[in-house]
Order: sequence, then C-alpha cells, then structure tokens
Amino acid sequence: MKRLILLAFCASLLWTGCSKSPAPKGPEQFDRYIFFSQQVESKASLINSATDMKGKSFGVVGFSYPASTTWGDLLGTTPLPTPNVFYDENGALVNVETVSCDATTGAVSYAPLQGWYGTQKYAFFACYPVPAAGTAVSLVSTTGQAYTGGAPAIQYSNPSHEKALMVDVMTAPAIRNAYWKSATLNSDGTTAGNNPNGELTFAFTHSLSSLGVKVKKSTTGGILVNSVSLAISGLKNQAVTIPLNDAARTLTAATTTSATCALTIANGEKTITEAGVEIADKLIFIPQTDNATITVTINYTRQANGGYAEFTDTMTLSAVQTALQQGKKHLINLNFTESNVTVNVTTGEWTSYSVEHGFN
Repeated sequence: MKRLILLAFCASLLWTGCSKSPAPKGPEQFDRYIFFSQQVESKASLINSATDMKGKSFGVVGFSYPASTTWGDLLGTTPLPTPNVFYDENGALVNVETVSCDATTGAVSYAPLQGWYGTQKYAFFACYPVPAAGTAVSLVSTTGQAYTGGAPAIQYSNPSHEKALMVDVMTAPAIRNAYWKSATLNSDGTTAGNNPNGELTFAFTHSLSSLGVKVKKSTTGGILVNSVSLAISGLKNQAVTIPLNDAARTLTAATTTSATCALTIANGEKTITEAGVEIADKLIFIPQTDNATITVTINYTRQANGGYAEFTDTMTLSAVQTALQQGKKHLINLNFTESNVTVNVTTGEWTSYSVEHGFN
C-alpha cells in the first residue's frame, strides 16, 4: 500500500487570500494563523489525481476551548460544545469550513483565516467531500441524527445504489487538544512538539468500498473491448455513519433489502495493452459484511491476426462473490489470451475466479 503524500503549502498564497477578506474576529494581531495541509493514503485512487487532492476541497469542523480543559472534558458537558472556530465573511459561525486545494500547486487555503489564540486549545475534524444538505454526504451526530453539537460524524446514504451518488468518502483521525506551539498528533489524540508555523496535517483514508475493472492481453493480436457491464445483487447496506471522533472510524451501517444493481461502466471501444488498461470509472459502495454476488458481462472484438479472423462476442461471468470491504479496492481482472479470457478478482490480497471462453 503506497502512501501518497501532499505537503504542498504556499503561505504567500494563503496570506494574499486573507488580505482580501474581512479581518478575523478577536485580537488584531495573532502570533500564528491556523494553516492546513493533507495526506491521502490512497487505496482506491478515486480522486481525479491519484497523488493528491489538487482542485478538490475538504471540510473541517473546528472547536476552541480553554487551555485548562481537554476535548474529552467538553464531551461530558451540557449543552454539548458547538463548532466555534470558523465563520463566514459576515462574521457568522459555520459548522463546516470548506478548505480548498489549488488545482495547479495544491496549496491549501480557506478564508477568512483564523488565528491561534494563545489561551485556547483546539480540536479539528476533517472529511472529504465537504458535507452538504441534499447530497449523499451530510454532517450528523454520532447517533446519525441531525447535528446539534458535540463529536461530529459523517453520514453517507445511497439507498438505491445510484451511480450519481457514488462518491468517494474519506476521513482523517481527529486532531484534539492542539495549540500553535504544540500540534503534532500522538496516538492517544494528544499533541506534543513544536509547530512554529501553526500548520496541521490531516491524514485521509478511504471509508467506503470501490469496485473496478481492468482488462489486459497476453497476445500480440489486437483486442478491442466494447463495453463492460456489472450486475450486482446481495447489497444490503443503504447508509453508513462514520464518527470523526473515533481514531478507528468504525462504521455503523443501516441495512435494507435492495434489488439487483445493474450498471454499465464502460462504453466505446478501448484498445487493450499487455500491461493492462484499468477502466477509469469506478463503482463505490457502502461496505458490506455479507458477500455480494457480481455478474460481469463484457462485449469485445478480437482483431484479425494470423489464422484468426476478426471476432466479436459476449462473455458473462456469474456468481463472483466479495464482501466489498471498507477501504478496499476490489478489481475484476479480465485477461485476454490468443484463445480465451481468464477472469480473477483482487480485494486486498488476491482471490481468483477463473473462466475459460474460447474464440471461434
């Protein structure tokens, strides 16, 4: 598993962006401003750029509280604390701040900038994409109800497994009890070390399951693939709640009985190479504790070569089963040889399902 790290950070760009916005509330002079950067532990490479989040935005929920207390202490209070770090240009507090990554440089910015208060500690919670009402991703309480303060959570819901709602969801371990001189995250959620720039890094990991297709050939003859269709049955989970306060980000899923999900994920001729071509389109699902049954149908054309004439056919592979595990990339591999097609499926470690299909 490769850790793909983006530490691109441009203070001058951030400062310029801030100078165009109303001054932050509070003291006229801050010792340091709160800056963010991010890392992506990419298992599924579902962001457009496989190496970083350039051109993307993520959401941050922030709390500040007296230095004499801790984030854990706040969770035992009544009423629960509400986000109080970020605000809009009119001075109104916002639950989720949108932090943007420049499409070219990857520099991370938000406005208006918030300064570190020397007498305050902070807790920050981050997720991708930015949750919003009316979308598949929303900010909720850890019980899955409407958010009213306290430890936040992200809820992803896609009851009918609609492809338009299949978005990548990533979360980062919470940064708690941070202050500008001491903001390196320890395993217990506390912080230690020197942070003269006031910068915090979120380490994002994938929370859902992805399913894709890769086609390759073991022949010098030309192979064109016309389309790949997946018919999936056995999917039960329709919504999942992901607590942002939990370092393990344990999922709580809601179940339902769903009909077969039939999706075509590739159309148009694709020329296959010996190294293989992974179809860019991915399907993203709520993790499933039970096996889902997957049927793969491919339409393909084999170009004329040697004693073989051009040949077009349809091949179907039935009853491939996988549990669609959290944060895993499930890849259906189709390998064309001179006389057959071999199919196998990877999900973390290899699990093979093979079928032979001859050319006429």
